[in-house]
Amino acid sequence: MQQRATRPWATTAIALAGAGMIAAAPLVAPPTSVQIPDISVQNISVQLMSAGDVVIDFIRHGESLDNVANLVGTVPPGAELSPAGLQQAIDIVGDLDVTGVDKSGVFASDFLRAQQTAWPLLYSLLHEGDLPDISQIPDTVAGTETAFASGNILGGLNEINAGILDKGSFLGSLMQPLGRLNEILYILPPFLWTLGFPIVPEWGSMTNFNGVVFNDNFTDAVDYIAGQVGSGGKAAAFSHAAAIMAWTQMNVNNPNPLMMFTDPLSNTDQVVVSGSPGDWTLDMWNGDHVGAANLWQDLFVNTRDLMVAPQAALTHVIEAALGQGPYAGDLFGALEGGLTDIAKTTLGYPGAMIADIVDAFKAPSLEEFGLDAIGGLFSGGGGLGDLSGMFTDLLPSGLGDILPTDLAGFLPAAADGLMGLLPGQLAELIASLLAGMAF
Repeated sequence: MQQRATRPWATTAIALAGAGMIAAAPLVAPPTSVQIPDISVQNISVQLMSAGDVVIDFIRHGESLDNVANLVGTVPPGAELSPAGLQQAIDIVGDLDVTGVDKSGVFASDFLRAQQTAWPLLYSLLHEGDLPDISQIPDTVAGTETAFASGNILGGLNEINAGILDKGSFLGSLMQPLGRLNEILYILPPFLWTLGFPIVPEWGSMTNFNGVVFNDNFTDAVDYIAGQVGSGGKAAAFSHAAAIMAWTQMNVNNPNPLMMFTDPLSNTDQVVVSGSPGDWTLDMWNGDHVGAANLWQDLFVNTRDLMVAPQAALTHVIEAALGQGPYAGDLFGALEGGLTDIAKTTLGYPGAMIADIVDAFKAPSLEEFGLDAIGGLFSGGGGLGDLSGMFTDLLPSGLGDILPTDLAGFLPAAADGLMGLLPGQLAELIASLLAGMAF
């Protein structure tokens, strides 16, 4: 079984104060120049996405014996599927859009329950659409792993380790009778990660002791999947509820973290994202189409990125000092990478915020704000076109030319100058930091 190495963490998570900033994106009408046929909601995202986008369908595993007993089991290989879960694994095959997907495009975590859920799909792909009987689904990891393509069992897709809340720990065994309350305590740190606090620890877990480490590992798995299926490819990834929900809300450009509580994933529920590494869009959640990001979500993501950079930098420095993580043993590299990310997000933040606000005023309606009900107030006359011009005129002259793109051209030159002013490694660090900042 191949384990993927962790890559340097790409800046992804941070919160804008106020729950109102986390509103779900409204359905936005397509531009008039684009003709979209009358199709089902399940296919809308396929019609709108770029031809080069990778599409990943995350599927939560079927009902496990732990689910039946309300146990939080987060150590692989974990509990097997219940009889109902085995039937769910067979039934979900018909609900998946696997057009163009073959064995090499099916992935799963190290957990038996995830691999068992994927097994009927792999069987169907190899038997011209036929489905297996429940009795044919293997009940051990040794049996399920052989159905997957080499390297397609990914530890990065594993469930978020519950630490002291896991059923295998002493405290966890005492907490299990609390049922749903124990599950809420378990999901609370991942929810805080999506709001921009990935440094929050996961109840003493040594596997993913905070959201930065979790995101590093899951993102590495997602990047590997994208690389395997290639541009325009599709994949089915069988994982776990908390992991799917947390990573999705931490990384897509149209997040709504409250969905983790208002619409949590049940067994075999799906989340579909499209895009490419570092640029993902949430298309479907529990079978419901999710619209493009509105202004509030854009501002939320910008602010979240600003907040998460120092938390990620600190985590990576600590990991490097301990000989772990993407910079294992390379303390200087961790410092350089962290300072670069902090500088990039800090310098890019004003320009990103201004650009998103200006773009919102240029929109044909206030749907971009998530406030389309008051769009009629601005109809007639010049409408929002004039409003956009008025707003743009208020900006300092040349601001749009300075932030952030032209600044990137200045930074390498500044780096060269610093080499003559500061001695030794500090000069190299600062020079490399500045030279690496391209917005």
